[in-house]
Amino acid sequence: MSERAILVQSYDESRDITAAYGLWQTTLAETWPLEFTRFQQVLNGPEAQHFIVREENRLIGFAATQMSWRGASRVGHLLALLVAPDKQRQGIGSALHEAALHHLRGLQVSSLQLGGIIPRFWCGLPTNLSAARPFFMQRGWEFSNNVFDLVQDLSNYETPLYLHARMEKEQIRFETATSQSIDELLAFEEREFTNWKAHYELCANLNDYQDLLIARDTSQNIVGALLMYTPTSNPSRTDLIWQRLLGHDAGAMGSVGVAASERGRGIGLGMVARASELLKEQGVRNCYIDWVELTDFYGKVGYIKWREYSLSWRAAENAQI
Repeated sequence: MSERAILVQSYDESRDITAAYGLWQTTLAETWPLEFTRFQQVLNGPEAQHFIVREENRLIGFAATQMSWRGASRVGHLLALLVAPDKQRQGIGSALHEAALHHLRGLQVSSLQLGGIIPRFWCGLPTNLSAARPFFMQRGWEFSNNVFDLVQDLSNYETPLYLHARMEKEQIRFETATSQSIDELLAFEEREFTNWKAHYELCANLNDYQDLLIARDTSQNIVGALLMYTPTSNPSRTDLIWQRLLGHDAGAMGSVGVAASERGRGIGLGMVARASELLKEQGVRNCYIDWVELTDFYGKVGYIKWREYSLSWRAAENAQI
């Protein structure tokens, strides 16, 4: 198939989902095994638009895109680009990449991310897919810092005694959200971590209040919060999609934030420790924390590096092919 003859078509879920998942299985299943339901959930993200290339009746190329907001700015995401192993280096990936970026520019986005926010497969380019890096660099993507996903087996987890003592000294109390406290929590996120508010709203809208951990001070003000995920959380959530790697008893936490005025008191680490206790009580074995730069921070309570990603963002106006 010559590059000039490549026809990129719009993806139709009813027609293409099985073949697209088959392409994932062919290209990535050994490194990134993924259940069909999770694959489908990620593809159904906000303003999702995907593209395919067929050869006769065979789907041989696939690119997935979606859109999100960062404050008042629209961000376009290239979530994945797959080409059948026997059809690579024939211009198919280039054609899909061009179609995806052309579509995203048409949405009037201000920036583009190689990866996604929520839902997503990855936050950047996985370093264990190193062969893909030259492809994207040749098409204008520049890579900045690397971040990590972390894990910990909670089977024998115990919070260090010094952390219990620190939280007692600081007089910090932890609780999970309720329908009565959710508006207060969302106001806290709006004030302190605007980009995370939507994640908390999603949990609240699904009635997963038990997965929202709150830290309060002696005046009963919210001074910190984080999100949790367990096997009993609403199944539509995509906080964790790698059950085939981490187990169906895996859980997660994320969006860990402490009010700017309260930092330096150990509250963030105290929340992570309390969340680890709660997740263990819920039967979680492997606990997953994604998109982490401060690996040493989480390492203080036992979390270790699991997978690594190279981040890449670019201005939409520079997204020429």
